[in-house]
Amino acid sequence: MTALGANPSDNGPANFATAYQPIPEHEPLAFRMPRALGNAWTDIQARRHLNRLERRLNRLGWESARRYECSPPLLRIFSEAAPHIGEHLAAVRGPDRWSYWTSTGAYLADCKDPADAAHALTTRLGPWLVAVLTAKPVQD
Repeated sequence: MTALGANPSDNGPANFATAYQPIPEHEPLAFRMPRALGNAWTDIQARRHLNRLERRLNRLGWESARRYECSPPLLRIFSEAAPHIGEHLAAVRGPDRWSYWTSTGAYLADCKDPADAAHALTTRLGPWLVAVLTAKPVQD
């Protein structure tokens, strides 16, 4: 018996053709993860995207804290000067691409370009950070 379960003395190519059907055009040619690894594989991909964004934001001077124990994995971004002001970010897989989203539900950018996401986050958090750092204390 061969790996196909056919007798080698039989007509080999005919048995080969019946054992292997061509892939239909509507089927994607991608490696499918086993169901047991489905959520874990998605979390691994999300962490990879968040790590890329984290490196970009750290170069811009932002501090970060990973919250990878939760699902979906989150990345907390804040300033060392005002650690109470920040944002949690998630990498979310959509129907055709991965995207960065904030904890407030705002879309930042596609995961293909972490520089755009870093710029969008700096634009969102920058005014809050300036307001906190330049505020005068209230005196009674």
